[in-house]
Amino acid sequence: MFTLPLIDKPDRLPELPALLAQTGGEFAVSPMMNAGMVAEVCRHGYLPMADQFQGHPLLLIKSHHRRMVLNFERLYVSRSTLRRIRRSGFSLSLDRQFDEAIAGIDRHHEQSWLVPSFLRVLRELYRTPRHGVSVHSVELTDAQGALVAAEVGYRCGTVYTSLSGFHRVSGAGTVQITALARLLERQGFAFWDLGMEIPYKRRLGAVSVPREEFLHLYRRAVTRESAPFPGTPVECRSLLEGYARVAEHGEMLR
Repeated sequence: MFTLPLIDKPDRLPELPALLAQTGGEFAVSPMMNAGMVAEVCRHGYLPMADQFQGHPLLLIKSHHRRMVLNFERLYVSRSTLRRIRRSGFSLSLDRQFDEAIAGIDRHHEQSWLVPSFLRVLRELYRTPRHGVSVHSVELTDAQGALVAAEVGYRCGTVYTSLSGFHRVSGAGTVQITALARLLERQGFAFWDLGMEIPYKRRLGAVSVPREEFLHLYRRAVTRESAPFPGTPVECRSLLEGYARVAEHGEMLR
């Protein structure tokens, strides 16, 4: 832990890429576990995480070697997902079940990053945005109104960044991701920051971007006025209505 670069104040955050270039790593550490510092980490294009050392909370600051970015014109939807959405009563909402989303993530992941102090910070940024950064929950509910998938992430300018999520029903996670991508596109977001490289993100259409390029794209997009979120739930069917970019094993359909 102590070999990681130490960021002891927000003014040092711009130094992080150079510090990581020296170490070859992706992480720095900070003792400043508060809403202002976490918001600054997000605003600079780094990912906030958390850990504890000898009972003391530590803010982990991650700047990936490569980051997955979804430009919405590259979004592909499988036939099976499209059929599931068209035949279902799924709805997508934001910020209506924040506590349930957090609890579901905590139960779903054995080694959760939701240490109590970091969770308090996320709740604070959910209630009161700082430095242009706001935390949100995204919920997928079925026709009966039951929560079947959710995630927590944050918005800065015209970028939405995912932190973590969960699903309770097979296929619901894919529906939630697909519907959210279409919603972000519709609302005028520049791109979706999906974090670390995982195969399903490539299947969604995301591309892997090296650190320097990602930070350039991110910092340009977050200087714009924040893209809005809808205030009421949206039927997932409506988000895919007339959608043409559907893929099955890489095949484009029209």
